[in-house]
Amino acid sequence: MPLCAPKPGLRARVLCHNAATMTIYRVATFNIRHGKGADGVIDLGRVARAMTATEADLIALQEVDRGIERTGMVDQSQMLAEITGLPIHFRSVLKRGGGRYGLALAGEGLSGLTYRELPRAGDEQARGVIGASWRGLSVLATHLATQADIRPRQTSALAEMARRADRPVIVLGDLNQDAKDLSALRDAGLDPGPGSHSTFVHLWRRRQIDYVLAGNGIEVVRSWTIPSDASDHLPLVAEIHPVGPSRR
Repeated sequence: MPLCAPKPGLRARVLCHNAATMTIYRVATFNIRHGKGADGVIDLGRVARAMTATEADLIALQEVDRGIERTGMVDQSQMLAEITGLPIHFRSVLKRGGGRYGLALAGEGLSGLTYRELPRAGDEQARGVIGASWRGLSVLATHLATQADIRPRQTSALAEMARRADRPVIVLGDLNQDAKDLSALRDAGLDPGPGSHSTFVHLWRRRQIDYVLAGNGIEVVRSWTIPSDASDHLPLVAEIHPVGPSRR
């Protein structure tokens, strides 16, 4: 299968087969745990190296600090943008430690960014979704609750956002649940693609709780993790490409 040159300035991989051109985009999701690595040391340079190692065109980031005492009052999204050279769009989820804590999307060509809150059961930590348009796709980036009583409602709300998208859609983020619990997203036409990957290690248990899902005319071709000790999560990378009209 010969390789075609992508458009200038894009890192998308373009494959040619039987005279048809198929663009493959590489995307990733990474819970950076405010830069705190497996050794307990906060090191944004290490986070940036993990981000760069994904070679992704678009990266969703979770647990990002801005102006919080525990991380030196710095704007982590700005610092990571300076190191990686990627534009990074931060959205605050809640106030914490004198600053803000939230989600971010890193990548060229993002537009129409929105932020929507997800359902809550009580006074637990707020959660939300960054929405954006990117290269003809709808993007939803999130970090769902750890609490089992509210997470299904949040998953259903996320699935409804995806269902309402009028274009191919990708969901990226730390969903804090096993693949068997993603039925609401699968019912909305989203799929994580082939295989599974451990993205989070807690004591002795290895789990996949971070996902890239795609649907409504686009699919995940393959996915993998990047070895890193920059966080308690590993970056999850996926390659996606169009599959034609929606299969809904």
